[in-house]
Amino acid sequence: METDESILIHSGAGGVGQAAIRVCQFYDCDIFVTVGTEEKKKFLMTEYNIPENRIFSSRDIQFKYRIKSLTKGKGVNLVLNSLTGEKLEASYECVADCGRFVEIGKYDLQMNKQLGMFSFLRDISFIGVSVDRKLYFEEGFIDRFYDWMHKNSNNGMIKPINRTVFKAEDAEKAFRYMTTGKHMGKIVIKTRDEESDKTAIRVINTANTLKVTSKTYFDPNKTYIITGGLGGFGMELVHWMLFLGARKFVLTSRFGAKQDYQKYVLNRIASMGENFKMFETEIVISTHDSNTLEGSRQLLAEASKLGPIGGVFHLALVLNDCLIENQTYDKFQETIDSKTRTFQNMDKITRELSINLDYFVVFSSVSCGKGNAGQSNYGFANSVCERICESRRRDGLHGLAIQWGPIGDVGVLAETDVVSSLAGIVKQRINSCLDILDKLLQSREAIVSCVVSLYQIFFRTSIILDFNSIYYQFIGKS
Repeated sequence: METDESILIHSGAGGVGQAAIRVCQFYDCDIFVTVGTEEKKKFLMTEYNIPENRIFSSRDIQFKYRIKSLTKGKGVNLVLNSLTGEKLEASYECVADCGRFVEIGKYDLQMNKQLGMFSFLRDISFIGVSVDRKLYFEEGFIDRFYDWMHKNSNNGMIKPINRTVFKAEDAEKAFRYMTTGKHMGKIVIKTRDEESDKTAIRVINTANTLKVTSKTYFDPNKTYIITGGLGGFGMELVHWMLFLGARKFVLTSRFGAKQDYQKYVLNRIASMGENFKMFETEIVISTHDSNTLEGSRQLLAEASKLGPIGGVFHLALVLNDCLIENQTYDKFQETIDSKTRTFQNMDKITRELSINLDYFVVFSSVSCGKGNAGQSNYGFANSVCERICESRRRDGLHGLAIQWGPIGDVGVLAETDVVSSLAGIVKQRINSCLDILDKLLQSREAIVSCVVSLYQIFFRTSIILDFNSIYYQFIGKS
């Protein structure tokens, strides 16, 4: 930003809007803002001395014509945008030749909305800002930001903005208030009183006890074993764990990485570490037969070379889907052994070695809890693993069995011709599984379940259909 530039700031009464106004006033910019209510308009006029003819409504696109008129058709040098849809397009048209459009909203970007290219002939720059990406991927960004912030805290550019304070016990009211869109500035939850005498010896008051939601985190210095880690779910799990802190993995597979997709994913993870130091990852592919006690010992020894073992995720399975009257003894036993032997071995050895695991997880199946034709062997095997988890919980150790419903895009069901016959249950997406996995891993129960029922979808659809019919009867006719 340069002195005397013109700028359009959307949602000027919000926290980001007020911070932007402070910076722009420091640079003597010609400031245009939009707000959602008359109260916010009066607030900006009183608090920031912004002229009334520079404040427009963010509820429609009339601001475009007003700005064009006030700038004699030129537009503004810079737009700080957080509006969506047609309002984004109207804001885009407000940019002057050689100007910049800075997009800090996420909705239109995530929805992959289209934007006309013709305006780029006017040398316009479209800048999409994702602060989370800058924090993770731009080396030194945090240091540069704090240097800039501290330098400008003493020259008048950065000042505290307007805030609405709620007591800790009123946290729910604070979130409800935020959803109304009536607040100006930031909403703050006050957990304790500040020290009144800053010169005295600092005695920090005891914080209030608050209910919190635990979030899953993986220690980058620890090693995580994923049996069956080269399968469809395993590959997705590695990516998910990577973004939650994990850096060292041992993936087991009977045949190693032979498929092109497996090699592609592993190469992609390696390239992330080459391009971004914070994502440097160590992945070992182990072919030890963990179904045997000796093979499991070798697997744990191999994992220990990378670092302390932080967790075991048991995904391996062999699914011989067949009605029980058609099952052979060998096939029936193969499915059971593939699921139970490794999990039993890992439980036994980690207890013997006193390895206190952060996570000891088996991916079970709803076929265990609900039953599924053709999978009596698989259901029995998962039941054995679930009893192990219950035993570990009783002994104060981590143990968790997750009964997944059918998954449609990765894993055994997607890769084979096996058809789920579970009544009332539909396939779920892997991204849905990973979203809920964060919460499931924090459960204190030994067995949890995640399924998508047809009833839930029907019920939600019925509500939408009923609402549409009501809308037509009472609003559409008029």
